[in-house]
Amino acid sequence: MNCLMEFEGHKFFWSIVYGCNIGQERRRLWEAILQIVEGMENPWIVQGDFNAILSNQERSGDAEVDSSSEDFKECIMSAALSEMRTRGCYFTWTNNQLGPARIWQKLDRCLVNMAWLDIYSS
Repeated sequence: MNCLMEFEGHKFFWSIVYGCNIGQERRRLWEAILQIVEGMENPWIVQGDFNAILSNQERSGDAEVDSSSEDFKECIMSAALSEMRTRGCYFTWTNNQLGPARIWQKLDRCLVNMAWLDIYSS
């Protein structure tokens, strides 16, 4: 979902996303982000559950890193997006299993472009 918002006199775009659980399907989201970024000059925040991690440090447990993680990383770099600083729990998802079967991952995040950082630097 894409919205044009206004806050404190500044207009910005806000994209709310949900990445499919299936890696091949999730690539459609990366393609959509790259299409939106073309010509994007306004501040832009992309927020939601991407269902992908960027590195092994964003998981705990025996989960395998999905190959679409590299595609996600490439999408973020190509779109010139940066991760917004966050507070609270680092991991945003768990499989709720017990013992060594438990997996934690950072799937939810907020990404912003340079125009956003120019206005909302803090």
